[in-house]
Amino acid sequence: MIYRKALTSELSNTAGGAFTVLFSIVVTIGLVRILNQTAGGRYDTGSILEVVAYTSLINLPALISLALFLAVFMTLNRYWRDSEMFVWFSAGGLSPVSYTHLRAHETLSDL
Repeated sequence: MIYRKALTSELSNTAGGAFTVLFSIVVTIGLVRILNQTAGGRYDTGSILEVVAYTSLINLPALISLALFLAVFMTLNRYWRDSEMFVWFSAGGLSPVSYTHLRAHETLSDL
């Protein structure tokens, strides 16, 4: 239970940070592009904020997926680097291969 709580906390913190960085980058790039198009006469100057909001909503699913992938990758990478995964494997009596097989089986059974 302690490991699951620590993993959940680490994943949520990393996912939040990754999403914040990715979202700010995408919004900034979109804002620059929309301001360029507004200067060219494509958009009205009063609707810049609405266009930025709609464009960011369009990019939201891809950003969430990428943030979750980065969170899992960064968290597990840090656990391997800090040798915390060996503690997990020794506490459960599982090898890395059987642990991966067990998690894959649990994931597929949830679908």
